[in-house]
Amino acid sequence: MIRIKISHSKDKQFLLFAIFFLIIKIILMKDVTIYAITTAFADDQLMVHIAEKLLRLNWLGGYNHYTLAKGCFFPFFLAVGKFFHIDFISCVQIFYALSCYLFLRAIRPVICFQWTIYPFYLLMLFNPIMASSEVIQRVYRNSITPAQVLLVFGGQLGFYLRYQYGKKFSMKWAIVTTCGFISLWFSREDTIWVVPFLIVSAVVIFLKAIIHGFFHNVTCKKRVQYIIILLLPFLALPACRLPITLINGVVYNSWTDNELTHGAFPKVMKALYAIDMEEPTPYTSIGREKIEKVYEISPTLASIQDSLDAVMDLYAAQSGRIEENKKYGNVENGWFFWALRDAVQLEGYYKDGRTADRFYQAIYNEIEIAFKNGKLRQKATMPSALMPPWQPGMLSSLLSTIAQADAYVSSENELFLLDRIAVDDGSDGIARFEWITGRHAVRAVSSIDSYIYSDSLAYIDSNFSYSFFNSLAGIFRIISMPLASIGKICSLILLLLFFIKKQKQNASILLMLSGIAGGLLCLYAGVAYNELRSCSSIAYMYLCGAYPLAQVFSVLAIIAVVQTLIAFKTINLIKME
Repeated sequence: MIRIKISHSKDKQFLLFAIFFLIIKIILMKDVTIYAITTAFADDQLMVHIAEKLLRLNWLGGYNHYTLAKGCFFPFFLAVGKFFHIDFISCVQIFYALSCYLFLRAIRPVICFQWTIYPFYLLMLFNPIMASSEVIQRVYRNSITPAQVLLVFGGQLGFYLRYQYGKKFSMKWAIVTTCGFISLWFSREDTIWVVPFLIVSAVVIFLKAIIHGFFHNVTCKKRVQYIIILLLPFLALPACRLPITLINGVVYNSWTDNELTHGAFPKVMKALYAIDMEEPTPYTSIGREKIEKVYEISPTLASIQDSLDAVMDLYAAQSGRIEENKKYGNVENGWFFWALRDAVQLEGYYKDGRTADRFYQAIYNEIEIAFKNGKLRQKATMPSALMPPWQPGMLSSLLSTIAQADAYVSSENELFLLDRIAVDDGSDGIARFEWITGRHAVRAVSSIDSYIYSDSLAYIDSNFSYSFFNSLAGIFRIISMPLASIGKICSLILLLLFFIKKQKQNASILLMLSGIAGGLLCLYAGVAYNELRSCSSIAYMYLCGAYPLAQVFSVLAIIAVVQTLIAFKTINLIKME
């Protein structure tokens, strides 16, 4: 593998370049408004509420069925921005620019022509995903996902390219990976998609260190230190979970960091999914008939029947993907767990964490007894408690939906800025959004060209900020599909050169591309499964982490092929002389 040594002056030059264009971008975004959804009690409004409580040193606020249902990192991010008087959108752009800078610093050793780093950075910095309504205008965790993903992949690739340089270099990049991974883990419940990349890359780094004799002539202590550094992201996860769990236990009597992934609630969801009954309508693994059956064997669930039936009627009417589910009152998979938690909240069981957990544990025990007594048939479930069961014959549909997700990301459609009218909760919630973000929300229509966008009234603003970024997004849409296609072709060329021509100098780039492609595949597979079995998921708010990775994959593959062709030409010229 070709490794390029970078001088400190070049590092400083690149840093100044990165900061300069970050400042330009922040200035260009100064007039962009936020989209305040004050009635999104489990999403945007929850993030703002928790951030306010963190600022007032009141932990996550009062306890209810929403409090521990989402990760706490994004509210912490919001609170830090407010504490330092940096507005939300600028804070997001600074975090993203830092991740772009660190990612490119990480992969610089395999890029021969260092000037290409500068346009590469601009491509990443002005990626349309970071100037799109659902990502930067909503006050939600989507806004920081692209940055977190780049930190995870960039840190690990940086470690891989410098594993032989000693503890100092390895530790630096392990910390980058760990910061990205931990922040992502405590932001989203679907972070599992990055874990295969982290595991495989750690194994590859360890094996390369052994093969290249890195562990020869070093003390046992240094070997242990190196392994600890390599495993730092995995070791940091329980270390960070422990204090959060302890605080939640003391404050809420709920000894977990997230109630959707730990405790009795996910056990109940798995048990309900495991009941072997035919799904009455699409997307409904837990339909009315199944719930009626559970009422018969679970006195605990039957005790909240009136509330649960009423809540299911409401969810079926408001969130059904197909009319058949609305007609029969079946709550689709993407919403049933919220319906159950809402009903338990209405019945007063969320007065503290232990009371709620005991209620769910009782339901779980009653279902398990019914399985053992043969009153209910049991079937296999998925690893995650929030994933509906696999259906026979859906593999081909899953593969085609994965391809659909890839095409959707490559097209970069729907990425634009617009003014969306804030949703008011009637209690001055919009002002709270504006206070925590330092940005204005749109409270009234100021254009005759308004229209409905994603269930909200919106219009495209004509000021320079919107015009510039929407025009730029239009240019990206023109080049994105060809760029993605060329990137895939170039990666195949590199594979052919490696296996047929035995060109080993690109081995590291091929491994890096394979890691990025594997990460994208895991994300696409998860989103595709959710699309087929749960709720509409092929949307950029769910796939926002894929956009910078897909762009990096294409550009890096193209750079590698160009470098290889130039190297061939140079060698041939030398031979001719």
